[in-house]
Amino acid sequence: MVQTIKGPAIPTEWIERIRADVIKSARYQNICRQVTGVRVIGNSLGIQTWIYDKVSEVSDAELSWALTEIGEDVIGRSRASINIPVIHKEFKVNARDLEVARNNGFPIDTHTAESAAYKVTHLENQIVMSGYSADGTTYEVNGLYKSAGNTYSGAADFATAGKAMSAVSGAIELMMEDLMMPPYNLVLNPAQYVQLSASILGSGAGADEMPKVEKMLGGGRIIVTPYQDAGTGMLLTAPGNGNHHELLIAKDMSVKTLLEPKTEDLWGRVFEAVVPIVYDANSICKLTTI
Repeated sequence: MVQTIKGPAIPTEWIERIRADVIKSARYQNICRQVTGVRVIGNSLGIQTWIYDKVSEVSDAELSWALTEIGEDVIGRSRASINIPVIHKEFKVNARDLEVARNNGFPIDTHTAESAAYKVTHLENQIVMSGYSADGTTYEVNGLYKSAGNTYSGAADFATAGKAMSAVSGAIELMMEDLMMPPYNLVLNPAQYVQLSASILGSGAGADEMPKVEKMLGGGRIIVTPYQDAGTGMLLTAPGNGNHHELLIAKDMSVKTLLEPKTEDLWGRVFEAVVPIVYDANSICKLTTI
């Protein structure tokens, strides 16, 4: 006698568990959303392009002894657009592992889904901080560092006490010349962060250099991340300090799952549609040779 076996359905609690673990993993690993502002522009992969206006500065104000109209000006606007890519990573849970969980009441193993979420978050961090280039030469997406309008390139090796203060001071001067006021965030590679942490000013019982650098940021913070290349840093206006740069989110991190009809493996995809955008390049200053 031939027995017909109906394929098993996916329990709702499994899907919710996968989604919860994926989001938890992504939030823990995400660093770029602490560095720049976030703007949600939708909840659909169908949003493929963001159109915005670049605003040019009007002329300076004038001093006179009577009100006149000679200083009248009009804000210049130029329309620009940016394409929004999809970041994704697929995963599978073996049918036999699903069967064990189903028959014995074990929670489904979400490690592969969490790993996929990590890979998506890793690429998001990379794109926002450094940009994306498929061939290593032409950049399809410019990150924050590549978009910087200011560069401080003085010899300021953070391994030498006092050099971090000099570099940050020089970068702040450049920012303020462009009317970019604090608070600022300082982004460092772990190597420079450790050097700054260990730096003592003066001889003997000198003062720690890090608290002094933090004070210079005017309410901002030092952010350490491997997504900032060693020997470089970045000073930029903190999120909420003007709309100078941000991460556009057309579709925040989501999970799609289905049970493959032939293998009965659980197939899944972690995906999102995001892109960094810089409205004013002068709000970011590169720190090189640190």
